Amino acid sequence: MDEQTRPAREAARIAIGYLVLSLLWVFVSDRLTVGLAGADAELMATLQTWKGAFYMLVMAVLLYFIVRRTLERQLGSELALNALNVDLEHRVGERTTQLEMANRELESFSYSVSHDLKAPLRGVDGYSQILLLDHADQFDDEGRELIGNIRDGVAQMHMLIEDMLAYSRMERRALDARVMPLEPIVRSIVDQRETASVGDDPAAQIEIVHDVGTDLAARIDRDGFALALRNLLENAIKFSRTSAAPRIEIGARASDGRVLLWVRDNGIGFDMQYHDRIFDIFQRLHRAEDYPGTGVGLALVRKAVSRMGGRVWAESEVGRGATFFLELPR
Repeated sequence: MDEQTRPAREAARIAIGYLVLSLLWVFVSDRLTVGLAGADAELMATLQTWKGAFYMLVMAVLLYFIVRRTLERQLGSELALNALNVDLEHRVGERTTQLEMANRELESFSYSVSHDLKAPLRGVDGYSQILLLDHADQFDDEGRELIGNIRDGVAQMHMLIEDMLAYSRMERRALDARVMPLEPIVRSIVDQRETASVGDDPAAQIEIVHDVGTDLAARIDRDGFALALRNLLENAIKFSRTSAAPRIEIGARASDGRVLLWVRDNGIGFDMQYHDRIFDIFQRLHRAEDYPGTGVGLALVRKAVSRMGGRVWAESEVGRGATFFLELPR
């Protein structure tokens, strides 16, 4: 606060000093002029002229020093600001270099995960399959069940690795945000999933309806938006399978200069006290045995949407389904 009011205080001191000096000059100089000139009108006029000239000279000198001090301070501030900018640019350059190195290390790590970890998993899966196919008669029911559990664990680990890689790629991939219609993307993703089956009955269908206007557009990254919507749709399908008449609705509308898109299901729902938790990576509300998954999907949704300048949230009630909302810039 003191730094903010200092210019005003200095200006006030200068103005008050100027006023005091001016008043003193007027009263003192007038009395001196009268005392020196007396009744001589010509001398009085000459003295008044020189008095005015001297006053202007004093004010010019005073103004010179005031302006000089102001300019010196301004120049000092500019030099300090330039030095700060140079230092900041240097630091930004260092941080950029460090970030590039970190990204290269992350890419190396992703490559290691993709190859060095997945290769042993393939070996475990392959050998366990050989045990079941070629040596099943050497195991009792419990042994075969244990081998099946091993293969299920391998499959779960494979899914986890793939989702970790997807999350890592989302952090690094270039963002190509542009205004484009949503309806073609929504229709394409829905068409891919319209044959989703319910439970163990492939003939039963999950009803998926979508109503997104053909003229509704948003500023999105196409791949990022498609990934977010695909994960929300998969999530809705997964938690709606046990419903008597599973139904998923996708809709969208313009709202206050933004686009609001939602994915609504009539599945099992969730308790809203866990709302923030479900968007954290590796967080799950249900057992993997009941609802397969890795806990990465909704974290990917949040990451993709936030990179586009949007946000995601959900509304739900246990046993009454859930609605996930995407708010996107226009």
